[in-house]
Amino acid sequence: MINFRRLATSLVAMAFVISFTSCEKQPEASDLQEVSFNVHNLTNSLSKKDTGPKDTIPSCSDASATHVLVKISGGNLSGAEWHTLKVLQNYDGGTQTEVIKLDKGIYTLEQLLVKDVDGNIIWVSPAEGSYYESLWGLNGVSKEFEIESFKKHKVDVDVLCWEPYSYKDFGFSWYDFNKIKVKTLCFFGDVCVDNHEEWHADGSPYAGQLTYEGYDFPAIFRVEIRPEGGGDIINDVEYYSNESWFGEGKPLCIEFPDIVDQDDNYTFTIFLMKPDGTSEEIISENFTAEEDPVNVTGDDGVYDFVWGDCDTPPGDDTASGCETAYAKFDKTWDYGLGYVFTDKESDNPEDYPSLGIGTRWGWAGKFTYEGDYEFTVEFWAAAGKNYTSSGTLVGDVTYKKIGDNLTVTYNLDSGFTFEDAHTFAGTSEPTTTASGQFGYVKDDFENGVSTHTFEIDNADAIWFISHATVCGDFPDDD
Repeated sequence: MINFRRLATSLVAMAFVISFTSCEKQPEASDLQEVSFNVHNLTNSLSKKDTGPKDTIPSCSDASATHVLVKISGGNLSGAEWHTLKVLQNYDGGTQTEVIKLDKGIYTLEQLLVKDVDGNIIWVSPAEGSYYESLWGLNGVSKEFEIESFKKHKVDVDVLCWEPYSYKDFGFSWYDFNKIKVKTLCFFGDVCVDNHEEWHADGSPYAGQLTYEGYDFPAIFRVEIRPEGGGDIINDVEYYSNESWFGEGKPLCIEFPDIVDQDDNYTFTIFLMKPDGTSEEIISENFTAEEDPVNVTGDDGVYDFVWGDCDTPPGDDTASGCETAYAKFDKTWDYGLGYVFTDKESDNPEDYPSLGIGTRWGWAGKFTYEGDYEFTVEFWAAAGKNYTSSGTLVGDVTYKKIGDNLTVTYNLDSGFTFEDAHTFAGTSEPTTTASGQFGYVKDDFENGVSTHTFEIDNADAIWFISHATVCGDFPDDD
């Protein structure tokens, strides 16, 4: 399986609602009307695309907005004027600027910039007709508005900044002004078929692949994201397929909005491109925008999938390779309780209680026994979706506590060896399936090692996950 770790960018935006207000009082000699900027919050995107010549998009920071610069023309103004307005935080349930006054008339808001206390630009308004203004229905500038006597006016304007992310670590900051965040899921797939020559014949979408060397080759596919239960595609259909690069060299990354203060439930569907140019739906999964994307993609930041049998070359009964393995705790046992990671019913054939911490298969155990103990559980590899019927029993794991000494010992069966091993041991239930964050890690095994013991420095630990990458000859299982 090919995994990719590389940097990309995402775009965050917030919306400013420009409020033009006047007090309910008797007219004075001047027709000047009060103008203020009432701040609301919004978002935007994945890869840096053209937003128009007016936009120099700054990098996002955690600095607070202290003042706003607005460029206004029209009315009785002799030309375009810049106004600097202080930002009043938490004013009347939102964020609002100080008041300025304009004569009644028709004006144009040409640009809006947001700065921090040091004068750094932290948000800018998008150009009208630019990529993100069109894609997400943002309110760009220039924007015409009219000021009338003794009436309240509001003009919506959005502003943007770039927020970086990594395939490896999907971290998204929460900003004071954010109302919607765009998050990203990245996908990569493999196809493994006996008739691979047919897939790469002239006229096939796969004919242009350069890395094709046999029955295992990159998948060409598209991804559609819709609201759970149905509805229109919410991702950009211009960028929802990897066909232009034949699926090679990088994952397909899809952006979707996460609206703050509400639950956003989506379904992504993967359509595999076939040799004749048609496509077939092969995977459909539900997810929520609020969860960490790593819970969907795995700890490498890429959702990997396989169509066909990529573990066994054609004609072989076994395949030498490496598989993910987890210690399996029974639902109820002498020393405690067992749990699965996922809350998907289709991935829980034995009806375990769920921790709801990800979409990966695997088990966790909670020890309820008080006092010293020694208990051994089975160690299963390649048991996708928690089906041991499709996995391989590769050994066992023993948990032993005597006084203040607590150990976790892996023992692999003959023919299997370690590539790495990870154990979680804590007093609170685990919150991640990312094995690199489990706390007890061994990544540098010498060739041929088939047993390993972790010395746990917290004898009060009651929650355990034991994971490893195990290498050996695994049976062919379609």
